[in-house]
Amino acid sequence: MESLQEIIGAFTTWELLLFYFAAFLTAILNTVAGFAGGMALLAIFSFFMHPQIYIPMVALVMFVTNVVRLWILWREIQWPLVRSFLIGLLPGVLLGGYGFAVLPARVLEVLLGGFLLLYVVISVVQRQLLFRVRLGQFLPVGFFAGVVSTVIGAAGPFVAPFVLGFGLSGPVFVATTITLQTLTHFIKLFTYAYVGVLPAGAALFALLLSVALIPAIFVGRWAGMRVKPRAFRTLILVLLAIVGLRFLFF
Repeated sequence: MESLQEIIGAFTTWELLLFYFAAFLTAILNTVAGFAGGMALLAIFSFFMHPQIYIPMVALVMFVTNVVRLWILWREIQWPLVRSFLIGLLPGVLLGGYGFAVLPARVLEVLLGGFLLLYVVISVVQRQLLFRVRLGQFLPVGFFAGVVSTVIGAAGPFVAPFVLGFGLSGPVFVATTITLQTLTHFIKLFTYAYVGVLPAGAALFALLLSVALIPAIFVGRWAGMRVKPRAFRTLILVLLAIVGLRFLFF
């Protein structure tokens, strides 16, 4: 399934409409929360395509749509955090490429799911963040995010607790988290192109889907501006719990 015609031909008309509607909702989610949209999109793609096809496609979709999000949220980005993260990200992606070949993705998923659920439970019980994060600590966070994203396809849920721990919330949290994800996807796309796992037809389908999802970004931006800080934190914890359960049991 390498050409655009083959990819579109694999769907019925109703499947294409359902597929787009679900992707539209994930784009709104990612704009409001700053993460989890990529993970949800991976789950949607997994019903229709082989992982070697849809994981690179999702990386391209998330990169293009995140660039649009960053154009809207540019002023909210915390650049010192991004720079620290990027230093660790580069070797993490390289190691993740090796880990993808030798480490079962299921092992990493279970570890990540356990971490997310533990974070949520303690945060709820203590009614405060599990830990506080300093700027320099985003270097190792970037490294592990590179490994996680390369092996299982997305690292937003892993990064989110650390960005919360740094004290960010609301639009600043969303903009900064999306920036970190965009950098990760950008580096991964070079890797996918180099090893030849992103055929031209799949790339074109991902680009067309990205353009079609742009209206969802503005809907998400409108909804996100109306979320209060307390409700925003609750939303993030709920999303982390859902993703954690998904990693452990599905």
